[in-house]
Amino acid sequence: MTAPIIAHLSDLHFGAHDPAAVQSLAGDVIAARPDLVIVTGDLTMRARERQFAQARAFLDRLPGPRLVIPGNHDLAATPGRLLDPHRRYRAHLGADLEPRLEVPGLRALGLASTPRWRWKNGRVSRAQRDGVAAYLGAAGTGAGRVLALHHPPYGGPPGRLLGLRSLASTLEAARVDLVLAGHTHLPADAVVVLPSGRRLLQVVAGSATSTRLRGTPRSWTAITVGPGEFRVEVRVERDGAWHRGRVATHPR
Repeated sequence: MTAPIIAHLSDLHFGAHDPAAVQSLAGDVIAARPDLVIVTGDLTMRARERQFAQARAFLDRLPGPRLVIPGNHDLAATPGRLLDPHRRYRAHLGADLEPRLEVPGLRALGLASTPRWRWKNGRVSRAQRDGVAAYLGAAGTGAGRVLALHHPPYGGPPGRLLGLRSLASTLEAARVDLVLAGHTHLPADAVVVLPSGRRLLQVVAGSATSTRLRGTPRSWTAITVGPGEFRVEVRVERDGAWHRGRVATHPR
C-alpha cells in the first residue's frame, strides 16, 4: 500500500477571500492526488448565507473524500448564536459537525471545538474526548490516527483550549499520532511530547484563500503519512499560482 496523502486546508474565509487564489486552489489540491481532504474550519468570514454558498461551491470542486468541520467564524452572530449557532453551516455544508472517515491507511475524526459560549478560544468536552477514545482508539494496527479541530491544542497561550489536559490523556490512550488545526493563519508543524513520553505531530494550516493574512502567504499543507515518518509540504500562493514552500519530515 502506498503512503496516504492528506490535503489540509483551513481558514478559507469566504466573504474576505482572494478570487485568484480560490480559482487556482482546487487544481493544486487535485494535482497532489490526496487520499483525504481535511478542512479545519472558518470557511466563512461572517457566517452569511452567500458566504456558505460560496464555500459549498468551492468544496464541490475538491476531490473526495472530504472531512470538513466548523470554525469560530462559521457560527451565527447573536441572537442566532444563542439559539442555533450552526444552522447555516448545517444547511450548506452538512449536518454532521463531527464527521468520521476512514480510507486505506488512515482513520480521521473531526471535532467541533466551537461551542457558542467559548467560540473564540475553543473547548473540547468529555463527550468529545470519549468519541476520540472510542473511534480513533479502535483504528487498525499501523493506521494513521488523525484528529482534526479548528483550535490548535498546542503552541498557543496557556489554557487557551479548555479541556486540553484531559484531551492530552485521551490522545495518549487512543494512540493518536497526527493532530490537524487552523485558526492562527500561520502554517506550522511541530512534534509534541505527551506526558508519557509518547510523541505526536501537530500541523496547523495557514489561510488558503483569505485576504486576512498575518505576514505569510496564503497556503495549504500536503501531509504524506509514511510507515516511519510524516512528510509535510507547505504549498504557498503567489499571484494566483501555487508553489512548493517549506518541506519537513518528522518521525512517526
